[in-house]
Amino acid sequence: MKVLVLDPRNRLSEVVEQLERISEDMELITPRLGDALPSEEHGIDIIVADGSQVGNPMFRDGLLSWRTHPDTQMTPCWISGDPHHFHDHCLWPRLSIDVFRELRAPQDFADWVSEVHEWQQSRMIIQDRGALSSRTPLEFIGALALRNATGRLRVFDPKGIEGELKFQKGCLIDARVKHLCGAEGFFDFFCWSEGDYIWENAASASRATDPQPLASLKNEALRLIQDANLIFHFVPDLRQLVGRTSSESALDDGAVAHFTSIREIYSMIDGESSIAEILEVSPLSFPRTMSCLAKWFSLEDIRVDRHATRDASCRVLIVDDSTFMCKALAAALSWDPDLMVVGEAHDGIEALKMIDELDPDVVTLDLQMPRMDGLTALKHIMIRHAKPVVVLSAFTPQTSPLTYQSFKLGAVDVLTKPSTGSRCCLSLEQEELCRRVKEAGAVRMEAAQVIRSRRAGLEDGGESPSTPMAPVQLVPVRGAALILCGVGGFAGLVRILLSIRRKDLPCVVLACLDMPTHVVEALLPNIEKDVAIPVECLKEAKNLEAGRCYLCSSQTLWSFERDLEAIMAKPDATDINGRRPFDRLLFSARACFGADMVALLLSGGGTDGIDGMLEVKGGGGSVYALSPGACLKPELPGIVIERCGAVEIKSAAAMASLIEQIQ
Repeated sequence: MKVLVLDPRNRLSEVVEQLERISEDMELITPRLGDALPSEEHGIDIIVADGSQVGNPMFRDGLLSWRTHPDTQMTPCWISGDPHHFHDHCLWPRLSIDVFRELRAPQDFADWVSEVHEWQQSRMIIQDRGALSSRTPLEFIGALALRNATGRLRVFDPKGIEGELKFQKGCLIDARVKHLCGAEGFFDFFCWSEGDYIWENAASASRATDPQPLASLKNEALRLIQDANLIFHFVPDLRQLVGRTSSESALDDGAVAHFTSIREIYSMIDGESSIAEILEVSPLSFPRTMSCLAKWFSLEDIRVDRHATRDASCRVLIVDDSTFMCKALAAALSWDPDLMVVGEAHDGIEALKMIDELDPDVVTLDLQMPRMDGLTALKHIMIRHAKPVVVLSAFTPQTSPLTYQSFKLGAVDVLTKPSTGSRCCLSLEQEELCRRVKEAGAVRMEAAQVIRSRRAGLEDGGESPSTPMAPVQLVPVRGAALILCGVGGFAGLVRILLSIRRKDLPCVVLACLDMPTHVVEALLPNIEKDVAIPVECLKEAKNLEAGRCYLCSSQTLWSFERDLEAIMAKPDATDINGRRPFDRLLFSARACFGADMVALLLSGGGTDGIDGMLEVKGGGGSVYALSPGACLKPELPGIVIERCGAVEIKSAAAMASLIEQIQ
């Protein structure tokens, strides 16, 4: 087996050398950047590449040349890195069974090679429906061409855009994708990396255009992708605004193919539209439009307006004593057009001054800073400004108590702070960072409250252990209480646990949090010190005990199993029905506990949990939601109350009383 290794920094060298030692039939080919492209003599079986080098134009061009070459376009490729980081730097043609994962051990590679062998046996099979993440456009087109297939392919992208391609005897006879028709629709679909499809076999299909052989269309699409990626030499961020220069050579040749459409694209370049916006409405496909723009950049007919800014829906102030970390965070946040970094502060005193001046929508806050630390600054923010604050924490034994205190003071969310502070590390996590910051910026700060507590003590609002709680009307249940903590729900969970005073609960309490597992684990010791009931984290399969509270992360799918002696919670790799974490947990709980359960929702957005709540209620269980007015993120509780008939609970203390009444 011949393995092409593209690793100019020798980042993968140790693992690659182990591969060669343990496999006698493995031959490694390690070309230098700029070496000749593959030929039939190479006979490459697999490509391995260091994805962290995609920012290097020479490396990127070399890898793309290998991936789009006729001899290696269907060669399986392992890219050691994150796909989101990779897609930011190029229009990546997802070919064959490309995999994006860190290559850490030879066994990882050996397992993948087994997957490759299975794929080679089944790649000609066309299922009736599926996801384009598992059956890429290139695979589909290759299989249809080899089988001289006739039929219709319906495609749907994640945004809900629908397309249709018709084939007859291995030829394209019609295509309509977005607003594009014919070959341009085909080329646009060829660049899709996500979405779903439905394939319908047919004996014949109506013809709308002249038949175009799929093999030649596929080769033209790969050539266009190569040309399209030249644009990244001129502009690294397609969300930047672009305008014309005084040069007007772009439209000199009126005889060029697609001239009318090219002129229409040129008219869109007005200094007020971004490249990404032009791509979305262009009368030509993504790769052809990008290649046109690359040509105009090279002729200096157009330029990026580096001083233009676009109004963003969420304005962010970064607070960190490290200048390098501030710059790295700013670069990562600029990945999302809905976010705008309006300033950088290096201690709490400077942060308070800049909040007064800039009025940001959300603040990212480091906890350990000189002059005024993060916790002190947070106290002032909550008293004077009440801004959504996202804490960045390293989660060391020294910082995790501070992070827990930040939640009690009113912080909305907490994210892991990269220990190295490197831009590469941040860029690998930038999608999650941007999502969480945007969600924090949309919370209702009037629902935020400082939590004052002591062990077995009380939550805010002045309710003490000796104060009798007003009874909540409750359908009698026994078995389990499931608490769903979406965005902004952690503080509510702490209030519930602080308010539970009964130490002999007959039910199991399980809380699923929209936080990474390591964050939940880091916060656990601090919660244990404050509350009266035992609390522990679920990290692996475990038999559950009544009277205890279990915390788990929504990053893992969890389910329940019951036998004659015990109830077990266990992690699942996937859900065959494609359910998301909250829904998966609720459906499994409904099957395990039936009517003997309550489901409680504290906060959150999106739709995960709606179907599960309906399932619980349909099975006789009880569903509750914290009043939207008391939630930092009220959208999901409002929907659950309206659509699922959940009982509205006015406060976290009332939810604790409800749990205590379970018999």
